[in-house]
Amino acid sequence: MIRNKINKTPVNNHLSIIHEVESFDINKLLTSRYLGEGIYGVEQLATEDEIQRFMITPSLERMSLGREHAKHWFWDEEDQSILSCFNVELEFPSFLPIYTKEALSILDDITLLATKNTHIFTQFLFVQRLDDWSENAILQYDAYLNGNDFPSESRTMRSIQNKALNVLSKLDRSRKRRESIPEVESKVLDKGFRFEFRIMLVNYSGQEDKDIVNEIQSILSETTYFNSLKLSRINSKLNFLINIREKSMSPISQDQLLSEQEILSIFNNKQGLKENKEKIGEIKNTVTSPPQFPLYGEGSGLQAPIHLLFKKDVVKNGIERQYGKDIVKALNNNGLIRSQTIKTKKEERGATIQRIVLPIPKGVKFTQIESNLKNIQASLGVDGLSIEQGDESDTVSFLIPCEKRDIIYLRSLLENEEFIEFASKNPLPFVVGMDMNDELMMKCLTSAPHALITGQTGGGKSVFVTALIICLILFTSPSDLILYLIDPKIVELAMFKDLPHVKEIITDMNKAAALLYKLTTEMDKRYERFAEMSCREISTYNEKSEVKMPYIVLVIDELADLMMVNPQVEDYIQRIGQKARACGIHMVICTQRPEVKVITGLIKANIPMRISFSLQSSTDYRTVFDKTIPYRLLGRGDGCIRSDGQIKEFIRFQSPLLSLKSDEDEEAVFERLREYYKDQPVAQYEIAEPESDIDKMKRLICQTGETRVKELAKGLGTRESNVTSLLKQLEEEGFLRKGAKGREIAIDEEEQNKWRNQCIKKPLQNIEEK
Repeated sequence: MIRNKINKTPVNNHLSIIHEVESFDINKLLTSRYLGEGIYGVEQLATEDEIQRFMITPSLERMSLGREHAKHWFWDEEDQSILSCFNVELEFPSFLPIYTKEALSILDDITLLATKNTHIFTQFLFVQRLDDWSENAILQYDAYLNGNDFPSESRTMRSIQNKALNVLSKLDRSRKRRESIPEVESKVLDKGFRFEFRIMLVNYSGQEDKDIVNEIQSILSETTYFNSLKLSRINSKLNFLINIREKSMSPISQDQLLSEQEILSIFNNKQGLKENKEKIGEIKNTVTSPPQFPLYGEGSGLQAPIHLLFKKDVVKNGIERQYGKDIVKALNNNGLIRSQTIKTKKEERGATIQRIVLPIPKGVKFTQIESNLKNIQASLGVDGLSIEQGDESDTVSFLIPCEKRDIIYLRSLLENEEFIEFASKNPLPFVVGMDMNDELMMKCLTSAPHALITGQTGGGKSVFVTALIICLILFTSPSDLILYLIDPKIVELAMFKDLPHVKEIITDMNKAAALLYKLTTEMDKRYERFAEMSCREISTYNEKSEVKMPYIVLVIDELADLMMVNPQVEDYIQRIGQKARACGIHMVICTQRPEVKVITGLIKANIPMRISFSLQSSTDYRTVFDKTIPYRLLGRGDGCIRSDGQIKEFIRFQSPLLSLKSDEDEEAVFERLREYYKDQPVAQYEIAEPESDIDKMKRLICQTGETRVKELAKGLGTRESNVTSLLKQLEEEGFLRKGAKGREIAIDEEEQNKWRNQCIKKPLQNIEEK
């Protein structure tokens, strides 16, 4: 008991040695044999023009790091009012790890934020834990697996927590033990270090730069995994400055612990970062579940690597202004209310729109309010006002655009438990966004079964399509999904290159038309295969067959360009739209130009799910949805969806972002995806090649005995000139010969029977042989 109370980890040095260095070599500190005997660390001061760096060791450690220096930061001499002081702490219990799969360069990134008016000082101290921290961390971890989300460091408090949890477990029988987590086990088996991370801004302008504080918090959020680093403001500056000067630990850091791998990640040490490939056995008999993440996607057998995306929480803003009374006043000014008292039923805010629900005044019709909309908008002094029927009877919803929208990140939606459950039951899931009621919208391509997406430049169409494809990739195995991407602009979908799900990115529109023709052939051959297996759809076939058919998703980034090159693609799209759903072939068709010539009635008839972002005119919206939508979309991800099975005909939503950062940072996400999937099995599947014109001619002649040009042209659905050239080729091959009454079949009866019986099973048979 006494031993458990003793913490041998020092909190300060008798004397610290300061070394001035050009850069930090954290490996030299981590390999010291005195790690548990004193405090090590780094500190630096960044200005707009230079960065001063120093490494700290206890006096008993005389390692050669750089020039020994007598530098001390006498911040007491500064006016404390210009200092902003912060501690960086772990947000959750310290046995949970931060992200360590790659070097994060936290300190380097923070120094780059320094300006002429704001200098940035950072101090990172650490010392190896010598007490029984590992044993206690294992017990915390075991409590966590049993459902305690915040197990206390204190054994007494943890015992109380566990007893309360046991009582709740008896009431809620659905509670289950978590699966074991390899990343946590790696941390508690690694070396443990108590740490203190301090940041101070010197604001020579006299005011704190809030943008720099937000940027620092954004940099720290890159560590988010099972745990994360958060910024905590220090109000008591005196003790904070004393601890900086004396390079000592404060009581704040008593339960703050990082592993060696976490420290290496923070310091951007790529050489020191290494993946732990050794098997982790049971930890003191407390962990009995196998290390495994839940599997997402129907039969995928694949972990959904959501952690590879940027970790950003949804940025939510409150109601900006109460409009209820102002709207009632505007209704009164426009003669829609006379002697009635109307109270606001509901006023709430979504990601993009603030919604105010009012009862429709007695004696007033919804259409009367609708016809006076511009007058009401002028009375309110707002732009973009629209209305729609309320959810309750005799109510009307006024929709007013928010001045500052909520920022919705893709990862935050994919981590939503509701979506994870949805993805586990649907083979091709994706998120649409957040609707006006702040509820998650999600769909599956297999039930859609295709999607038509429109939007002008700046509307958010490309961002949405990127997010949709990422969803399909994350939640479907490369062996279960084949993606074909048609990209006329060459650069819109180029980032998906070399991902195993992506079979081909096509930029030549002639090749794209040929691909659509191949897909119609593949569709027919799949249905023939279904007939042989007595199946009606792909899921049933995959249950019966030893060789599974993968889903095929075709994404067309710009339909207008494709149809300009080859108008016949409309027929192919129509055929796929009508029949391909059950055989696992789906289309996502995009266009910036919602013209009647591009989005024809035949195409729309077979694509019930239509999504639009901002367009130039109400005519464009009518072309997409067959009627005008009840509001004007605002761009930047503000969208509208119409799909079978919706409660409302139109649902307005805000689509998610992958990141607000630069293209280079987004490319880092795709690099991580390529690295993650590089060893995953890929579908060994080739779509059926369509029958050549010459083979079609041979089969038609053998089946019908017809050799006349006009009749053959009708049977093949082509021009007579094409038939004439093919007939000449058959004569040269010896398939036909000229007779007394025209051309005659020259091959024997056995050869003719081969052509009569030929069908399109051979490619699939070859695939099964593979």
